[in-house]
Amino acid sequence: MDVNLTQLLDWSSSNYMKVNVKKTKEMIISPSSCNVFNSSSVANVEIERVHVFKLLGVYINRSLKWDDHVRSIRNKAASRIYFLKQLNRSSVGPDDLYHFYATVIRPVLEYACPVWHSGLTVAHRNRIEAIQKRVFVSAYRYIAITTLAITAVFLEYLRQFLIDLHQTYRHSSVP
Repeated sequence: MDVNLTQLLDWSSSNYMKVNVKKTKEMIISPSSCNVFNSSSVANVEIERVHVFKLLGVYINRSLKWDDHVRSIRNKAASRIYFLKQLNRSSVGPDDLYHFYATVIRPVLEYACPVWHSGLTVAHRNRIEAIQKRVFVSAYRYIAITTLAITAVFLEYLRQFLIDLHQTYRHSSVP
């Protein structure tokens, strides 16, 4: 392991780059929880060993499972659904609600998905789908209720109109 670290340091110095040891992390990719490797150090500074690391917005853990990433995107999306509900309560139109979803929530759920989507379990997929269902229930429930209320008012108006029409022609004599 130290051979690889030495090669990395040599390569970076020959390419005029400097490794920031304070920002450097070490992760041993293994399904087991045993630590058989000694800690690495550079210039008497020990490199921190981590079990989960965020690389370009994607969480990777030591067993190469996506639990941490799915949890992260679910939490981000859930916090943004709150704003969608606030827009919904403010009587924003359905097109604007969809635009908010498509530009603010969906990118969080789909960011870098070619990297991680094929490795999802059924449980992970269900968790992500649950977030999308929450979006449509929270955003479109108001629209559906409003549409039903308008339909009910129209049907009541139509019913009253037909009753009045029936009474008008029932009492009149038709030649």
